[in-house]
Amino acid sequence: GEVEEDPLLSNVESVQHDVAELLDDTDLGVNQVREGVVELTGAASTQEDLDEVVREVMGLDEVLEVDTTDVDVG
Repeated sequence: GEVEEDPLLSNVESVQHDVAELLDDTDLGVNQVREGVVELTGAASTQEDLDEVVREVMGLDEVLEVDTTDVDVG
């Protein structure tokens, strides 16, 4: 028999993958994705760099909010 994948779970994995691709050239990472909220972790050299990443991540359809509480700036 075929194993049915939980669509929500695979959606989260694809969002994490998409976000990880956007973060490729940065020192940022994805802590977790929960209910459309992407928690970022790591470091950004400037607030402008962080804002730009947040804008890109928010551009993904599944992302409702970006949490940057755990990101060090500067």
